[in-house]
Amino acid sequence: KLQKNLQLQDNYLSNDGGDEGIRITDAGLVGIGVTDPASPLEIFSTSSQLKISYDASNYTDIGVASDGHLSIENFGTDGDMTLIAKDEIFLEAHGGEIFFQDAGTSTFIFDVAGDPSMMIKSDANGADWFKILVEAEGATTLSTIDANTAVAHLTLDVDGDIILNAGAGNITLQDSGSTYTPTAASDATTKAYVDANAYHFIRVGFFNSGTAKLYLPLP
Repeated sequence: KLQKNLQLQDNYLSNDGGDEGIRITDAGLVGIGVTDPASPLEIFSTSSQLKISYDASNYTDIGVASDGHLSIENFGTDGDMTLIAKDEIFLEAHGGEIFFQDAGTSTFIFDVAGDPSMMIKSDANGADWFKILVEAEGATTLSTIDANTAVAHLTLDVDGDIILNAGAGNITLQDSGSTYTPTAASDATTKAYVDANAYHFIRVGFFNSGTAKLYLPLP
């Protein structure tokens, strides 16, 4: 039975309340650099607190900064990181944002503060983005922004049908927030073709040129 601290070179394996090396409390809690460990293992250090290594080249470094920021960084010839859960995986940001980054640049952002949104940024210019915003009563907005004032087009390219189902409401086409009315010859030609060739109809509450109405064909 060891009655005193065990001195190992300049550090100690101790039970006297000191933090000279490894402290083991009467309750069996282990502290490294800390006199009063509050968990089975607690590590105090102003640099990296934990390093898990396969060899000298392949390892993961875990550290907590002075502001509480936690970083988990892995190094190696592959360097993948895998999370395998038997059930759900929860990410809770407590009213903040969840960022997916590449080399420190955010390209994919979940905002859970207030109305939730998902933003995807362009890799060419981080100020150009596509966003999905969900507001009260499920009102959902898709938006695109080009920081250089160019037109940020939104293209739907599908391998199948595109189905617009407005339930009991209307499908409204707007231009800069105002209801759109076709005026150009090409608009009128397109409207006339749809009116003449539709074989099943739904009412669309936007094209209202004089007394004519635009209807769209159902599949």
